Amino acid sequence: MSRCVLLALSVLAFSCLDAHGSETAPAPVVRASQMARHLVSVQKSQEAIELLTRVLRRFPDSAELLVRRGQIRTYVEQNDAACDDFKLALQSANLNPFQCSVMIAILIELDHHDLALKVYTKGKGLSGSNLQRSTFLYQSGCLLRRSNRRPEAIVLLKEAARLRPTNLDCCEELILVYADLHKWDEVISTANSFEKANKVVEKRSGLARIYDRRASAYMYKKQYREAIADISKAIAISPLTVAFVRKRAECYGKLGDRLAQKRDEERADEIVKSFVEK
Repeated sequence: MSRCVLLALSVLAFSCLDAHGSETAPAPVVRASQMARHLVSVQKSQEAIELLTRVLRRFPDSAELLVRRGQIRTYVEQNDAACDDFKLALQSANLNPFQCSVMIAILIELDHHDLALKVYTKGKGLSGSNLQRSTFLYQSGCLLRRSNRRPEAIVLLKEAARLRPTNLDCCEELILVYADLHKWDEVISTANSFEKANKVVEKRSGLARIYDRRASAYMYKKQYREAIADISKAIAISPLTVAFVRKRAECYGKLGDRLAQKRDEERADEIVKSFVEK
């Protein structure tokens, strides 16, 4: 995955760390975390690292500061040093589930699955709020899926979804695990449950992918009309995604509707041509 994606993930983790990681932290730790976040926002990552290093001399057991410094170190390609910070955070007495989820997310992107699994093992025994636990279970489910431990991943992701039924990313990850295992009925039922629990959902790319994957499940079951209905929802959200349009054309072809098939094939070609011409 690109560095831009990793940066976006870590910035998201920062905002959550302020809300959930600083609950019982000493005031100087909270101030240092906030200042570090500000320094990162103005492209001063090295200064943020130096600030956190100074405060860590006074609070060497602060999981929040160690996790935050580790995050920032990934911005300046100090990945080995970031992993060292995460190892130290694992020994902290004030580590919480959310901080574990932040580390797991970053370690997945850095492809350090062995260390991520150690964080997962540690985090399983930590108490926290429902939001902290659901976030930890979601990231752990992502990790176990990528570690080919899919049955365990399903258990974690289902519990994460129970704790936070509005988490679209969790639903998408659970669908991916079921799709990996070719459990098409479970793909459909998971998408159905999410749709039922979230009557009004922001139309973003993740939701389009859920519709697309449910459409794929319907296609495997040769239920092409249902697949067309779902892929049409995905196209409404992301009309320039060529793969969606071509998938719907394929479904029309399976139903013998050559006119609709040709219309979507031509539309897909036009989208590709418009990108090429730019």
